[in-house]
Amino acid sequence: MRVNPDIFQLGKKMGISGISSTSVTSASSAQMGDAVSISVARKAVAIEQQMMEQLISSIPQPIPSTTQPPNLGQNINISV
Repeated sequence: MRVNPDIFQLGKKMGISGISSTSVTSASSAQMGDAVSISVARKAVAIEQQMMEQLISSIPQPIPSTTQPPNLGQNINISV
């Protein structure tokens, strides 16, 4: 495969005139699309956080049992 050396233009700086208006427009569109995606993702995370806070706050507090000895359920014995 042979590569055309004119494509790379080594050692030359590309000025603003080398950028076409379509590439600028597509770059602007891509940035706008990225910004919208990030904004939507942040909003989704905020909504999810609110839902999780509501879910956690809806869990009832455990009621201590007075019919069992106080040491019951405090230790875990595991044997294999």
